[in-house]
Amino acid sequence: MSGYHRCTPAPTRRHLPLAIMACLALPVLAHAQDEVSSKTKTLDEVVVTAQKRSERLQDTPVSAAVVSQQALEDANASDISDLNKLVPSVQLKGTNNGRVPIAMRGISTNADETTVGLTSGVLIMIDGVPVSSDAAGVNELSDLASVEVLKGPQSTLGGRAASAGVINLVTRKPTDYWSGAFSAMGTNDGENKVDAFLSGPISEGASFSLSAYNHHVVLPIHNIATSKDSTTDSDGARLKLLLRPSDNVDVTLAAHGYKIDARGGSFTYQYLTQQDIFSGRLPVTADSAAYSAVMAGVTPHWGNTDYNSPVDMRAQTSGSDFSANVDWRLGDYTISSTTAYQRERQHMVQDAGAVATYWEDGLTDAMCDLTGAAAFCAASWDNAQHIILKPTTKSQEFKIASPLDGPVSFVAGVFYSETDVWSSGLRTMFFNPYDYVVDSNTKTLDAYGRFTWKLPGDFDLLTGLRFNHDKVSYWKYGSYDNQATYYYSSNEASENTWVGDLTLRKHFTPDAMGYLTLARGYKPMAFNTAAALSSNDALDPVDNETVDNIELGLKLSLLDRSLTIDSALFQTTYRDYQVQTYETSNGYLADLHLSSAGKARTRGVESDVKWAASEALRVTGSLAWIQAKFVDFQGAPCWGGNTSQTEAEGCVDGTYQDLSGKSMPDAPKFKANVGVDYTWFGNNAKRPDLTLSGQYAWRSGTYMQADNNPYTWQPAFGLFNLSLTGKWNNGKFTASLFVNNVFDKFYLVNVTDNFSGIWSDSAIAITGQPARDSSRYAGVRLNWNFD
Repeated sequence: MSGYHRCTPAPTRRHLPLAIMACLALPVLAHAQDEVSSKTKTLDEVVVTAQKRSERLQDTPVSAAVVSQQALEDANASDISDLNKLVPSVQLKGTNNGRVPIAMRGISTNADETTVGLTSGVLIMIDGVPVSSDAAGVNELSDLASVEVLKGPQSTLGGRAASAGVINLVTRKPTDYWSGAFSAMGTNDGENKVDAFLSGPISEGASFSLSAYNHHVVLPIHNIATSKDSTTDSDGARLKLLLRPSDNVDVTLAAHGYKIDARGGSFTYQYLTQQDIFSGRLPVTADSAAYSAVMAGVTPHWGNTDYNSPVDMRAQTSGSDFSANVDWRLGDYTISSTTAYQRERQHMVQDAGAVATYWEDGLTDAMCDLTGAAAFCAASWDNAQHIILKPTTKSQEFKIASPLDGPVSFVAGVFYSETDVWSSGLRTMFFNPYDYVVDSNTKTLDAYGRFTWKLPGDFDLLTGLRFNHDKVSYWKYGSYDNQATYYYSSNEASENTWVGDLTLRKHFTPDAMGYLTLARGYKPMAFNTAAALSSNDALDPVDNETVDNIELGLKLSLLDRSLTIDSALFQTTYRDYQVQTYETSNGYLADLHLSSAGKARTRGVESDVKWAASEALRVTGSLAWIQAKFVDFQGAPCWGGNTSQTEAEGCVDGTYQDLSGKSMPDAPKFKANVGVDYTWFGNNAKRPDLTLSGQYAWRSGTYMQADNNPYTWQPAFGLFNLSLTGKWNNGKFTASLFVNNVFDKFYLVNVTDNFSGIWSDSAIAITGQPARDSSRYAGVRLNWNFD
């Protein structure tokens, strides 16, 4: 067989990683020897739609990455946080418990689920329709043709939620011929997935597509109390109808429904000061609050995946979305209308402490005996806190797009959306209870336009402008000090904002393009609805962010378009940067504070490379070197409780620290990934094509919280995935064997330091969420498709 190379792995486990890498490298070395006789293959042309029209990626003057359906499948990516391993500029936290904070180029407002209506700065869209930042349904990657990632501020076309970037999930379209696909996957640790897709004609001028999925994911998080691992079960379906009442009109109707049931805890203790609960705070002690009891069977340490809790922790989500898109072609112009409606319901039950006993039992009994106070003689607490979120969004967009080949081309439109997020929370803890209802409403009415002017010398000038009218409001009713005193607070604010961009683009050749972009973006003001109420006073809004971005990019297609290189240098400055931190000075569970850092900045270089070296060999690589820092953040809270961070460590008067010049949260300075695919062609129907694939993703260390708590530092790590795929009948049937995280490297997708308060003033309590692939697992995947 042409291209066959024998590889015998080293016999010892010590040398196994080197042996695997050597085996993977053999085809590359063989290709180098046989390069003269090898055939190259032109890379498929990539089209992006996230900038309001379809354009070749190589002509789009923005740093962008498009992740194909095949790449998502090869990475076993079923959750949006899996993009961490595929697009280095993206950093997403775990999604097992509701909304997911998203960072782009190190920039994100690390929003908690109780801070309703607050965007992270990265706009998520499904087929170009913006999705509420509070919605969890977009966490699931299913029925996708591709994922488009636009890096850096995109406020001119993306609007209020795109101050750091855009992620557009592109679903599969109906076809006027019969086609379909079915896939099934299972792993050695209990994960299984089934996906199905069918598309075809209904009648002349009408076609449909129908997709459905059922996924069961097992996480490496184990509850000692129940002897069960945390799991996520999700299922859903999407129906699309494409109607063509005339040659000039396309109507696409889409409906999508889904359910997600996450069972078990998301976080485990990675570090914990060995103290009893409420140590030194009460004049009594209780066996139920002793460290040995509450942490029974659990040894907090970096890499711990065990917790012990009697609480039935869960996050149940159900939702649906509908859209109607009409494209009307008038000559070379296209007028479009997109109407969308989305709704979702989330119910989260969390253990506020994640410990093994109902520790309040003993404390309340002892305090009741000592004081006789009714507050301590009430029924004890079951450790659970409940949070319900109900985001609802409706939107309407009208736009017009001219042809691209004229001396002046443009896309312009108006956009309206209204997002309402209703939320409630309940925690009956006797020392730090809450019982609240909050409703947040955000309305935006925008007008935008971007024009492209063709200039002499193969230059283009792109000018964009957007006017935004934003109105935010809230009302909140709740009790935080005891169950007898309730407060009501409400407020509203509105603002008008102009943003825009200016780009000079140069086509050096048909296959080489460079650009220089200057852009002004923003993130609108917001109310910190997570704040505990202590009066009926209205909350003041946190100021909006102002974003200034400069980017220099180069896009090349080389070697007869078998090699593409997309690179960008950038610097983005955020003034009045919105940042969320935990404040523990109240001595109990942490309060969430939303404030404006004076100034933040991210700068760096990104590069994406794809190389079809031959018919047999393909290589991809991406890297991002990013320096994301607070330039001015002088009033940041100290970390770890009232007395944890010392004066020598930068805590002033036991209350605040100066983070100016310090790293931003969850912002690795360097991330890179490389993938190699080598195929041995079978040459006939009985002998399949075999493809050996390896992907390696590496990232440097980073603080995971904005307060730069040193105990939230995640060291550098790398992940190596390996797969072998057989393809029969021109790829209509494939079977894959894969091993993810071959070297068994542990890492966390989220780290918090908000539990210190229940232990003592000086305690340090760090919890983290182990990633789905933070331990090695293997599986098999079967695909069948027809057209």
